[in-house]
Amino acid sequence: MDFRAKWWKGVQNGQYAPVEMEEGKQQSEAPLEDAAIVSKAPSLLVSLETLTRIVCVLMFLAGAGMMWTSRTTTTKTRKYGSDLPKKEAECTKLLSLWSPVLPSVRYEVRDFKESTSNNTIYDGPPSASLEAAWKTLETMPAVMIPDENLILLDRSHIQGFVEAKREGGGIGYVGTVEVFHHLHCLNVVRQYVQRDEYPDGLVPWLFKSNSKQVARDHVTHCIATLREALMCNADLTPYLWFKGKVGEVAKEDFGASHKCKNWDSIVEGVKKHAVDIPKSAFQPGKEHEHSK
Repeated sequence: MDFRAKWWKGVQNGQYAPVEMEEGKQQSEAPLEDAAIVSKAPSLLVSLETLTRIVCVLMFLAGAGMMWTSRTTTTKTRKYGSDLPKKEAECTKLLSLWSPVLPSVRYEVRDFKESTSNNTIYDGPPSASLEAAWKTLETMPAVMIPDENLILLDRSHIQGFVEAKREGGGIGYVGTVEVFHHLHCLNVVRQYVQRDEYPDGLVPWLFKSNSKQVARDHVTHCIATLREALMCNADLTPYLWFKGKVGEVAKEDFGASHKCKNWDSIVEGVKKHAVDIPKSAFQPGKEHEHSK
């Protein structure tokens, strides 16, 4: 009986039978038991290796996710979580004079656009579309200022402000949100810089209907206004410097990230409290009556 026949007979009888070697010697059971253990080892090693690889992949993905989250999430977001908008609203109220727009303000972190890119609707030589874009940016309705809130603006009704009727009765006052005055002034400075580039039919009203001196005085006022606004609302965000490439000097990162008031939320807030300016406000020389 050969080796395979003896092995099969042992299996059929449900027991091991020592198998004679070619030299006529018997092989002990111990080596067979060792062989059985070794035969199982490769499958165990494969399972451990696969599991290790899976764990490594998961750890890599988790690390990558944390890096991406840290790129788009501020320290305050990680600290306050879902309470961040509430904290921002509280800080805005604390650090600002009263405004009907404050409750509408949301914040966002975004990169500035490079100043030399000229890739927005507000850049480029004078054109009808460029003028329309700036007009839309600066032209917004006035907002209602309730009489009882004048004191929050360090003002009093005895100073003679333009009045407006409030819904539901009572007296209010016409207010313009300051940022739109600033944008108007920036637009005036832009137009003044480009005044010699305007084609016929597109010359701004400031230059077409006023003397050079009046136009220059308006620009001077706007420069002073923007200077005060920038110093009052000083942006303390630091920007970094890129190392200079071969043959070049270092370059400022003017596209740095900033924490900004979301512009759409401001526009929404203004429209929510919009009020028409009475025509009487534009009648020069007319004495207005004021509420007592």
